[in-house]
Amino acid sequence: MKNKKTSMNYLIIKYALLIMSILSIYGIWSDFLPNGEFFGYMQIVSLFVATILTLLFYIEFSKPTSRFRTNIKGKQSPLATAIAIALVLYIVSYISITLAMLALLHEFTASKGQQSFVVKSKSSSYHDRRCTGGITIEHKSFLKDKICGIPQDFWQDISKGDMLILMGKKSQFGLSYDRVKYIKKP
Repeated sequence: MKNKKTSMNYLIIKYALLIMSILSIYGIWSDFLPNGEFFGYMQIVSLFVATILTLLFYIEFSKPTSRFRTNIKGKQSPLATAIAIALVLYIVSYISITLAMLALLHEFTASKGQQSFVVKSKSSSYHDRRCTGGITIEHKSFLKDKICGIPQDFWQDISKGDMLILMGKKSQFGLSYDRVKYIKKP
C-alpha cells in the first residue's frame, strides 16, 4: 500500500473549509444584523479569500495524484466536482466572513443600543418552518433581512411601512437584538 504524502494546498483547503463551516453555522443562526459599511468591506474580503481557496483547489485538483481527484474517482465527473466545490467555497466564505466574523467582532465590542427599521413585508403565516413571527425589514444584507420571534399580537397588527425598533446590543459592526418595539405608521 502506497503512503500518500498530503500536500500543503490540500491541508489549507481542508482546514479552511472546516473552520469556515463552523463559523457559517454561527453566522446563520445568530440574531445579528450587520452594519452596511462593514458588511461591504467584508464582502470584498470574502471574495478575496474564496478566490485564493478556489485557485489552491484548482492547483491541487489538476495534479493526477490529488487526494481530491482520488476521492471522487468513479463517482461523478471531475469537472462537475470542481465546479461544485468552487461554488461551495464561495458560499461558505461569504457566510463565514461577512456574517460570522462581523457577529463575533460585535460580541466582543457591543454595548446596549437600539436601531429602527422599516417593515418591508411579513411572512404569510405566523408559524413558518424556519422563522416564527417573521418580518422582512429594509436592510442591505443578504440572509439577514428577516426578523424572527415577533410576538403574535404585534405580528398580526404589523403592515408594510411600519417601524420596528430592535433593542439589544449595538456596536460599530452591527446590532444583535433581544427585544422588539413596534410603532404603527401614521
